[in-house]
Amino acid sequence: MSDNCSQISGDGATPALSVLMTVFNDSPVFLKKAVDSVLGQTFEDFEFLILDDGSTEPRTIEALHRIAEMDARIRMQWEPHRGLTKTLNVGLSQCRAPLVCRHDADDWSSPDRFLRQIDFLSENDHLALVGSAVELCQENGATLWTQQLPHRSWEVLEAFPDRNPFCHGAICFRTDAARKIGGYNEAYNCSQDYDFTWRLSERFGGANLAEVLYFHRRNVASISSRKSVEQAQARFMAQYLAAQRAKGIPEDAAAALTAAIASVSASRGNTLLRAGDQELLSGHYAAALKCYLLSIIRTPFLARPYLKALRWFVFVLSPRRRASLFGH
Repeated sequence: MSDNCSQISGDGATPALSVLMTVFNDSPVFLKKAVDSVLGQTFEDFEFLILDDGSTEPRTIEALHRIAEMDARIRMQWEPHRGLTKTLNVGLSQCRAPLVCRHDADDWSSPDRFLRQIDFLSENDHLALVGSAVELCQENGATLWTQQLPHRSWEVLEAFPDRNPFCHGAICFRTDAARKIGGYNEAYNCSQDYDFTWRLSERFGGANLAEVLYFHRRNVASISSRKSVEQAQARFMAQYLAAQRAKGIPEDAAAALTAAIASVSASRGNTLLRAGDQELLSGHYAAALKCYLLSIIRTPFLARPYLKALRWFVFVLSPRRRASLFGH
């Protein structure tokens, strides 16, 4: 990356923490809330790397120019569009601190998040990764429920084959450990955090704090149904490669991708239902119902699409039952 891509603020001293955020056409409103929550942390010795992944939305670009002037700790980097995974690796290569906190551009953190996670890693030098419990929110910021994640390192490892036991934006990790595993695997276009945290936890160990330190916005524009096929493929790939590592077999990303495409293609109906779930949790109720009804039309003899549609009605009409509807 050439120097003319970077605007670096600060006095050049090595900070205790690097905060890594990537941006691509994100909402200025969401972005400001995220940035304000970082700048408002009780722990102040950090650099704040914000990498713009070639945004094309004028409002996002204007907002980033304003943000670049807000605080001397901000290092704004204007990058060509590479996609999230490659941009994260560019950012990781620029982090100067021994610890990195990730942060998504549409979420926000509690004021003591950095302090709590730094203290934890200081007291647990045998671990390289820590996350936290997360409050899930709809796109408009309304609370859905609190998501508790596995706490102990062995619970984290046991959870990986079924799901990602970390919220990506909520993690703090040791910089050298992340670099030793090669950073993010660029074979993934999305859900790269599942593979990244899995490999990091396997080799160095990870845990989650029980406190809610992060607020995750279910933003349909960034992660949702439009990428549901790619997300399903990435999840399968991560599981496939982990199985190879467990057997002592060299990882074969090409074979994993081929197997993932075949597996997901065979379950397109499930992909459409997952897309509906993403829309529902984000608060896009009409779009969610459309996904469920399309699934019913395509697979009229299966019960699951009908049950999803029924759950839609309960979810919309009875907010207090929403957590239990999704197993929380």
